[in-house]
Amino acid sequence: IRLALAADGHGPLVSDVRVLPIITGTDYADILHTVGHARVELDGRGSGLRTAIALGPDARIRQELARTLRELPLVGSLKVDWLGDWALVGMDDTATPASREAMRREAAAGAGARSLGDLVELPIYAGIEVRNMTAAVAFLAGARAVLEQAAPGAIKWGEVGRERDVPFVAVRAGSSDGEGRHDVSLYYSFCKSALLLSLSESSLRHRIDDCLDGRQPRARSTKAAAAGEGPQWILDMDMRERGPLWWRLALLAASGGASLDQRWSVASAEAVLRGAPGSSAPVVRMLARDTLGAIPVTPEGYAYLLADDGVHDPLRGLRRGTDKGGLGDLLASEESPFVRLGRLIGQARSEVAFDDEAKAAGAASPAPRSLHIKLRLGAERH
Repeated sequence: IRLALAADGHGPLVSDVRVLPIITGTDYADILHTVGHARVELDGRGSGLRTAIALGPDARIRQELARTLRELPLVGSLKVDWLGDWALVGMDDTATPASREAMRREAAAGAGARSLGDLVELPIYAGIEVRNMTAAVAFLAGARAVLEQAAPGAIKWGEVGRERDVPFVAVRAGSSDGEGRHDVSLYYSFCKSALLLSLSESSLRHRIDDCLDGRQPRARSTKAAAAGEGPQWILDMDMRERGPLWWRLALLAASGGASLDQRWSVASAEAVLRGAPGSSAPVVRMLARDTLGAIPVTPEGYAYLLADDGVHDPLRGLRRGTDKGGLGDLLASEESPFVRLGRLIGQARSEVAFDDEAKAAGAASPAPRSLHIKLRLGAERH
């Protein structure tokens, strides 16, 4: 394990971790078989959250995907031998006016049940390298035929626009609201040697721009891959504080509500604190342990405090046993763990690879492999 930090303390924190050897039968070995031996590159410039993975010819994910398609009704004849050497999934740090309004309502009222309507214009996207364009086009044509056979007339499929002379198609499902908006729309385009997809037209246009400007993933050369140069999996984040992606992650963290353990902790803390007012923290802990069999603490391990208006969490403020752990609690303080974590990982990049290590002289077994992880937290200074 190696750690590096700028001398003045204001640069990014960089860590480099190597674990070896990879032992057969472990989770590490399973991941190795999933990605194969291919390597991928991804330009560090981006806005939002994205992850790229290499898909080597020997990657198990190819076999799993082909097997899954064969077993699905109606689609068993579709082939995925057109897949290239990388795949990309991400979310832009953007929001439409409608989604901003939805986030404001959810932040004020608390996370509630979600529906397919929440997916409309969500800036989620994906990209896949195309090895054989003819086969990829045939795959989509077959998928369209399957959908029309399964639900005649329910799916609208056609070209809807161009970005820098690159056409893109919309696959729309559900009823229209009278202004051309459907329940769910999937946009896709072929750009150079990639198939790009998104639930948001704006995000798809950005992906086409990235493709034309050389900012999408690239498979490393066969020689570089054979030499074990470069990562096999990349996670890249560039998140504005209190921007759309920041709020989406906050809502996601709050949407589950407080667990039963958390609600019990608040209620039991109030029972002990009101039953022994003015007692010191050690006495409160002893009473809780002896009477309840457990010591109530906040999610961060702090003791609850009793005030005239009720039980307080030192980081989140007033708590009640019936609270659902809303977003207001999560972001109540600048010292909230979520706020502090958001600042730390607002700009982060992780690279993972499985590298060949030197083979011992005279050893009959293959050269060992290691897990190599690079992590950078914080922005690079220019």
